[in-house]
Amino acid sequence: MPAYTTQGLSAATTFQGINITSTASTGNLIHNMPISNEDRVWMWASNRDSSDRTLTVAIEGVLTTSSQILNIPTRNGLNQIFNGLTLKSSGVTEIDIRAWASVTNTISIFGYVMRQGTTGPDKLYTTEVISGGDGDGSGINVVATASAGNTAHTAAGTNGIDKVYLYATNLNAAADRVLTVEWSGTGAEDRFAQTIPFRDGLILLSPGLCLPTGASILVFADVTTDVNIWGEVYREVDP
Repeated sequence: MPAYTTQGLSAATTFQGINITSTASTGNLIHNMPISNEDRVWMWASNRDSSDRTLTVAIEGVLTTSSQILNIPTRNGLNQIFNGLTLKSSGVTEIDIRAWASVTNTISIFGYVMRQGTTGPDKLYTTEVISGGDGDGSGINVVATASAGNTAHTAAGTNGIDKVYLYATNLNAAADRVLTVEWSGTGAEDRFAQTIPFRDGLILLSPGLCLPTGASILVFADVTTDVNIWGEVYREVDP
């Protein structure tokens, strides 16, 4: 059977955020798939501006048949672009994914691909708790209110990849809170912010975004001690 390996988008090989600087249809290169490859693509966009922004994503720059235009709300965390979309090159030309925004330097793209390789076994996964807590899977109280935030998780192991599922809950009884996540870096492009409503249970922050060995996820909130973080990790290992 075909073997799949997890890789970063070609513009972010260590899974950090990709800053969208372009506002024209030439776009920023997000991912390049070489000739004779097959990739399943997962991508999300976040808006770090104070107003909603528009993002256009095009495959091979084709606006009419291979593009989508998305409204990316402010403080809405990660917004799905592709959820395992399969792209397969013809064996003659490479495939590019490009993106541009209505306003420069306001949107980041995060993601990864599962690339089909030669026949062989797929990777195996072990289930872990996020490392920033007590090691038993209980919640992590967010004390920090600025960068660099509290550590939610650091990917361990050797040359591995963690697929991280993160959730947040708001302990305040009357007011929403805003949580900022710093993913594999502390630059503006590595951050996404999400409003955490009060009395609304667990809010999904990361739906399996990848983290390479040694990289960390940091979090901070607009008000100290009002938000808790929960999560689990699927760690990719060789069979």
